[in-house]
Amino acid sequence: MNMDVSVAFNASDVKQLQAVLGPQIDANNIAALIAKIGAQEALDQAIGRGIYRAIVDQRQHRVKELILGGIDFKEAEIVVAALFKIPPSSAKRLIETTVARFDTELMGELIKAATKVLRSVRPTSGKDKGWRVVLPSALIKKWLQEELVRANELMPRSSERGSVWILPNDSYRYLCGVVDIVPRDLDGKR
Repeated sequence: MNMDVSVAFNASDVKQLQAVLGPQIDANNIAALIAKIGAQEALDQAIGRGIYRAIVDQRQHRVKELILGGIDFKEAEIVVAALFKIPPSSAKRLIETTVARFDTELMGELIKAATKVLRSVRPTSGKDKGWRVVLPSALIKKWLQEELVRANELMPRSSERGSVWILPNDSYRYLCGVVDIVPRDLDGKR
């Protein structure tokens, strides 16, 4: 059985939420997701399924639901900091501990994010053949590094340009196998 619930959310509410989230995040999408999560949480609590012993448990549950609801990890860092009124560094830690706690439920989202990153690589130029990769969140970077350590592959190195890293070709090809995509060739043939 599905329930349709109507929540009043007027233009001034949208404007206020947009101001909290910043211009790069869609306030309407976040509001709809928050309303859905809140309604489900209230129903779970009413039937005794969602009783949290500590506020951190409740926050982790909400972060998990935001990610499962379609917010990518980079957006999650912004949204979690804004919604819980915590510094960005605390939001990153909360997301990391949430992913560690709910690893089974969230692994698919992590793989999806890593796949997106690996599909967007660009070949490097010069003597160091490899791939330029933008790692949008610390969580994706950590996942890539852990996978490479497990396989004894070379680590990415910083390009010294923020979140842009250089990934050795063999490491890139290995990671493509992990996420089940066909790797591109450095010579541009594929």
